[in-house]
Amino acid sequence: MVSPACCNRETPRTPFYLVPAGLALLSSLIILLVYAPATSLLLHTQRLHPAAVGDHVDHLRNPAGSSVSPTPANHSVADATLGNSSGVPTPASSGKAPPFTAVFEGKRDEWEVKGQTPAGDQRKGNIIYREVFHDKEFFLEGYKEMNRSFKIFVYPHYKDDPFAHALLPVDFEPGGNYASESYFKKVLMQSHFITKDASEADLFFLPFSIARLRHDHRVDVGGIAGFVQMYIFNISRKYPYWNRTGGADHFYVACHSAGRSATDKAEEVKFNAIQVVCSASYFLSGYVAHKDVCLPQVWPRKGPPPKISSAKRPVGSSSR
Repeated sequence: MVSPACCNRETPRTPFYLVPAGLALLSSLIILLVYAPATSLLLHTQRLHPAAVGDHVDHLRNPAGSSVSPTPANHSVADATLGNSSGVPTPASSGKAPPFTAVFEGKRDEWEVKGQTPAGDQRKGNIIYREVFHDKEFFLEGYKEMNRSFKIFVYPHYKDDPFAHALLPVDFEPGGNYASESYFKKVLMQSHFITKDASEADLFFLPFSIARLRHDHRVDVGGIAGFVQMYIFNISRKYPYWNRTGGADHFYVACHSAGRSATDKAEEVKFNAIQVVCSASYFLSGYVAHKDVCLPQVWPRKGPPPKISSAKRPVGSSSR
């Protein structure tokens, strides 16, 4: 028989419920320790962002060696504020009159009638009408202004350059499924957007061709990343333009899937420069949506068009 004393013995209560709670607390502390430095850096960056953007605009308008001295930035592009004189977007430090002001003034009453609530800091006189981004006439004027004044500086190379075939435009009609890359450079170099005066440039083009470098036995696919790394190193030492913005106003074109690893040894290109790529799906690990651009991919074909019924139909005919 079991002794009553044994039955009445008080069993020790092990606080097992404290184990998961303790682990959860420990995990939380570890997460805080890991993310605290990153959070502080993020907050610090956000506080510096307006000035950084303003400085970037100053650098674009007043490059090194210019006689125009930069003026302190008083607003950020990200704040979507406008000058208090006309309300037309314009860099605060540019010193230029806002473009197509008359068009804006003619539209102001129309937008106010629509009840558009202005955005921005009205206490400082900086307001913006959201309708400005959806008005086709105003957009057209902006496009005309861009088409007239937008300039691109291309880093110069010559025919005796050891890699001229990858740095200069091709002198033949491009073909194949990566022809867009060569067509882009060829057409760009013949356009009115090109300037030889870097002081008036809005963007800077890095003219190396990923598609042509992959066929160079001196480089091949495995050496493209090293080529890009050395190219950036060389232009940053020879010219002041990359260093003053960290490459944020530079761009390159890549239409081959090998381009996704082209910046592995030069991450400042991946995260700062504008990547113009033929397919974002090639660049899932490096495509940054807010700055990078997709270029339509074409594949020129030779000879007569394929013998399919749709090709024989006259323009405008019914598909039935």
